[in-house]
Amino acid sequence: MNNTTDADNPESLAGSIVLTCILAPLFAVLFVALRFFTARRILRTIHVDDWLILAALVFSISYSICIAILTNHGLGYHRAYLAAQGLTNLRTFMMLSILSIAITGNISILFIKTSILRFYLRFSTSRRFNIAVYILMFLVIAAYLTGAFGFLFGCQPINYQWDYATMEGKGRCLAMDPWYGWLVAFNCITDAVLLVLPAWIIGPLRIGFAQKAALAAILGTGGFVFGVSVMRFVIVAQGWGDTDFTFKFAVNYIWSIIETNVGIVCACAPCLRALVGRYIPSLMHLGRRDEAVDLYTIPVSQVAQRLPSSPARGRDKETGTDSTNSTTSMPASPSWRNTFFGQGAGSSSRREQV
Repeated sequence: MNNTTDADNPESLAGSIVLTCILAPLFAVLFVALRFFTARRILRTIHVDDWLILAALVFSISYSICIAILTNHGLGYHRAYLAAQGLTNLRTFMMLSILSIAITGNISILFIKTSILRFYLRFSTSRRFNIAVYILMFLVIAAYLTGAFGFLFGCQPINYQWDYATMEGKGRCLAMDPWYGWLVAFNCITDAVLLVLPAWIIGPLRIGFAQKAALAAILGTGGFVFGVSVMRFVIVAQGWGDTDFTFKFAVNYIWSIIETNVGIVCACAPCLRALVGRYIPSLMHLGRRDEAVDLYTIPVSQVAQRLPSSPARGRDKETGTDSTNSTTSMPASPSWRNTFFGQGAGSSSRREQV
C-alpha cells in the first residue's frame, strides 16, 4: 500500500475506528445488563462469573475510549501524510498505546476468559474437568498479565518507548512484533479450547443428539469469537515490519474492539436462558414440546428444590410404602440431566423409568 496520500483527500480509517468504538460496546452493555437482570430478578443469585464479566465490560469500555482518543493523535492516518501536514505527535501516540490501550485491552480479555471458565465450573462433577479448567485459567491469567505489562516494560528505561528520538543509543527494547504475535496466537488457542471444552460436559449426558447440539451451541458461545481471533492474527502477521504503524494499527484495533465486545456478548448468552424461558418460552423447545432444552444457570441446591418427586414416590403414596432406599428414587444430589435441564428432566426421567 502506498504510504503517500493526497493532502486534500487523505486515506483515513479514523471514522471507522470511532464508529466501532461507539457501537461495539453498546451491544456488550446490553447483554451484561440483561445478564444481571436475569441473575438478580429471575434467578435471584449473582455468581462470581457475573462480576468477572462486569469487570471485563469496564475495561472494554476504557479500551474503546482510549482508542477513540488515539485517533486525535494520528491513528488511522498514514505516517507520510501526518509528517507532510506537521501533525505527527509520536510521543503521545506511543504513550497512549502502551500505557493505556495495551493494559486495558489485555485485562478485558483476561476477565472475559476467566468468566467463561468460571461459568463452566457451575456444571462440573468431574475432578479432572475442574483441574483442567483451573490450569487453563492460570495460563490465561499469567499470559494476559504478562502481555499487558510486557508492553510497559518492553524497553529499558520505560520512557525509551516514546522518547527514543531524543534518547538514541541510551536504551534498548524487545522485538515487539514477535511478542504481540505470540500473544495473539495464544488468544486463538484459548478461544479454540473454550469452543471444544463444553464437549467434556455434554458428552456423558444421556440425551438425544439434537439436545446435545443445542447445549453445545449454548455453552460453546464463548468460543465463537475464535474466527475473529484468527482474522486478527492474520492482520498482525501481515503488518510485521511495517513502519507505517499509525495506519497499520488501525485495522488491528478495529478487529480488537470487535473481538473484545463479541467475547462479552458470547460469555453472557448462555446465562440468559432463564430470561428467554420466562418471556419467550416457545424458543426453549426443540422439536416436540415435551423435549424442552432447559439449561438452568442456577446453583445445584436451587435446582434440587425445583425437581419433581420421583415416580416411585408417587406410587408409594398409593400403596402406603416407603421407598426412601429404593433404587428407583431420586438421588440426594441432582444428576447432570437435572443440572442442565431443570424441571424438563423430570418428564424425561419418567419416560425412562416407567
